[in-house]
Amino acid sequence: GFSGDFASLTPEHRARLAEAIAFYKQWRRFITGAVGHLLTTPMPLEYREGWIGFQLQAPDADTSLVFVYRLGAVGAMPAESMFWYDTPRFKP
Repeated sequence: GFSGDFASLTPEHRARLAEAIAFYKQWRRFITGAVGHLLTTPMPLEYREGWIGFQLQAPDADTSLVFVYRLGAVGAMPAESMFWYDTPRFKP
């Protein structure tokens, strides 16, 4: 769930929140049944630099969702390659 002062959100922030909710509703069954794989090195919670990535994979299918988040350093490229990063299909 969400909490906070939604009335104080800008229209742009409300639109982004609505997009996130719609995404979750579309993928809810997949997300709740998926197996998670960490794609970046585990770091202490206090470390807020670089990137974090994880993959949600359906245990009985070839469907996956990959999430990559930038922590701090806006505009920086990932400091490390993820396991699939060097394949031609996934080059940035």
